Amino acid sequence: MKSEEAIEKLYALTKELKESYLQKLKVTSNELLNQLHVNNEEGVKKIREIAKVAIDEFQKELQKVSNSLEKKMKENHAELNQDIDKVSKESEEKIREGFAGIFERVYRRIKNLFSNEDKS
Repeated sequence: MKSEEAIEKLYALTKELKESYLQKLKVTSNELLNQLHVNNEEGVKKIREIAKVAIDEFQKELQKVSNSLEKKMKENHAELNQDIDKVSKESEEKIREGFAGIFERVYRRIKNLFSNEDKS
């Protein structure tokens, strides 16, 4: 084989291998890109699903807390109203008794004043 033939053969082999490996690289790149898109789509879908589940669960828990708080407030409101009614009635009675007692003392003093004047 002459050196020119060997050189041409090497150039041909280089060209053939270069084209072959470039083609394999393109195919591999495309496969990896497709897989990346699939993984990305799956990742995006999973992220959205996690967010939705988290929001739904939070809403349910918040609703439970809200319902519990509302129930307790209603129970306490009824209790507080009963306490207010009781204290109000007790206070009214104390005021009546207090005013009556004060009136009686003042009335006795006035009566005594007039009684003492009659004796003088």
